[in-house]
Amino acid sequence: MYSKSFYRQQLKNIGTELSRKRLELRISQTELAQKVGICAETVANWEHRRSIPDICRLPRIIEFLGYDPLEIVKKAD
Repeated sequence: MYSKSFYRQQLKNIGTELSRKRLELRISQTELAQKVGICAETVANWEHRRSIPDICRLPRIIEFLGYDPLEIVKKAD
C-alpha cells in the first residue's frame, strides 16, 4: 500500500504531463480548464507545481491525458 506522501510526490508530475499534452494539442490553459471543469489559474498552478489536483478531478484529467498516471506508477513498482 502506498503512503499519502508517495501519492503527493507522484501527483506533482501530473502538471508536467498536462502541460505536455496541452502543448501537443495546441490548446490554451483556458481551453484545458474548460475540459476539466476548473479555471485557467488552476491549470497554471498545476503546471508550475504550485498545487496538485484534487482527487475528484482525476477522472477528467485521465480522460484528457488518455491514460491513468497513477496506474503507470503502480506498474513501475
